[in-house]
Amino acid sequence: MEAIISKDYRKFIEDNDIYLSDWDKATLVYNRHDISYSEKVQALCEIKDSTDDEQLRGQIEERLERDS
Repeated sequence: MEAIISKDYRKFIEDNDIYLSDWDKATLVYNRHDISYSEKVQALCEIKDSTDDEQLRGQIEERLERDS
């Protein structure tokens, strides 16, 4: 849930039992502007390692290769 910057929005999501897919989380992490590139890479790698979505895993790998 750390992918969401706003504390109020995090609370709203938790209070309303809103589900964020791994895809949603990866998108939020990638688009964060308040963290360093290495923090983004670390967070994306954590998502990649924990997701069951093979397509997302491949897309994260591809994006990280392209961005490095």
